[in-house]
Amino acid sequence: MAANIDANVIQEYLERLRASRLYQAKDKILCAISGGKDSMALATLLKQTNQPFALAHCNFSLRDEESDADEQMLLEIADQWQVQIKTRRFDTQAYALENKLSIQVAARNLRYAFLEQARAELDCTFIATAHHQQDVAETILYNLIKGTGLAGLKGIPEKNGKIIRPLLHFSRKQIEDYISEHNIPYREDSSNQSNKYSRNKIRNQVLPVLQTINPALLSTMQENARRFSEIEQIYQTGVVFYKKKLLKSTIGGYKISIAHLKQIDPVPALLFELLKPFNFHADQCEQILIALDAQPGKQFLSPTHQLIRDRQFLLISKLEDEAADHFLLQQEDRTLKTDHGSFSLSFHGPDYKIKKQPSIAALDADRIQWPILLRSWKKGDYFYPFGMKMKKKKVNEVFKDLKIPVHEKHKHWILLDQSGKILWLAGLRIDERFRIRENTNKVLEISWKAN
Repeated sequence: MAANIDANVIQEYLERLRASRLYQAKDKILCAISGGKDSMALATLLKQTNQPFALAHCNFSLRDEESDADEQMLLEIADQWQVQIKTRRFDTQAYALENKLSIQVAARNLRYAFLEQARAELDCTFIATAHHQQDVAETILYNLIKGTGLAGLKGIPEKNGKIIRPLLHFSRKQIEDYISEHNIPYREDSSNQSNKYSRNKIRNQVLPVLQTINPALLSTMQENARRFSEIEQIYQTGVVFYKKKLLKSTIGGYKISIAHLKQIDPVPALLFELLKPFNFHADQCEQILIALDAQPGKQFLSPTHQLIRDRQFLLISKLEDEAADHFLLQQEDRTLKTDHGSFSLSFHGPDYKIKKQPSIAALDADRIQWPILLRSWKKGDYFYPFGMKMKKKKVNEVFKDLKIPVHEKHKHWILLDQSGKILWLAGLRIDERFRIRENTNKVLEISWKAN
């Protein structure tokens, strides 16, 4: 029985490989291995098919002794098989906290960066991961719930650059039978049973319910992924066509004819695709869509670009050469770190007591158009400093009045709202137009702490 299962799995693996041409017999494959059933099955298949390969393992330090035991088992297997292995230990929680990422996203970023480095060091052609049929279904459902659009419904590609996924058409049952009958060692990841993470909830709770409706759900989802991938290719062909037709280059950037844009149906999807390369998010695209029927002059800002609703065109231009000098604060954001310091945001009611500290700005929240753009000072900036009875003044003149050295100017941040009006010259002056009044109902407090 064991021999038959082994032969069937190996035969199907080789047939899939011939059909997909994922790699050739001469290629050296770096197998990303966790120690679980899936990756152990993949590594064993590479070994049984006499494919040149090496192993790479990430110890994310998330399960204490369990993580260390996983690593130790793989080191012993690599020694037994006489194959090269690269291991790397990460402080995943610290990395996630520092970069404001979820543990899952942090681990993924660390993993793929390490795998690419290991691939180059071990002179491998491709990196093989052990994603299988159920992973495809989980990914589609997760992306559908999160609202990633058509691109997210393609599931997981069988090949993406140097990343290949040879087990993508195998079911979990096939892998488990292969592991069991062939007596392949593996380790269980206890965190897979926890429903703390969204993907685990889908795996442990959602998929079983859906499979009572359609027992062949995993195959169906894989077929759906193929269709969505083909549909997305057709969609992108249309996007490229309309970009050439509508997005016209100008001396200072780009322009889009409002009249021509309005003739396209559906406008929302197309506008989003046109503006996505300029880092405008979906909510802003909805606001820009409304502005198509409003008076000219409305301005919108992304971290890298500004868009102005002119009379006949949407005019897009780059803010500055250095995108790193720009940050976007959404209304739900509470902290932001920069090279020179950090900002903290909090909202308060009408009973707010003003703090007489230059590092804290108290603004009328209802007068602010979100999101807020944070950028460094540039020549020509002006605002209406608080206490000057709406007298306009250039920011550079404020610097001179306060005797701020020229080489220090770039360290002073300017906060602007969506309309392009300056809210606060951080640590120095707020704008009169956004000061707190007797009828202010909602106060935005912004605190600046220099490094």
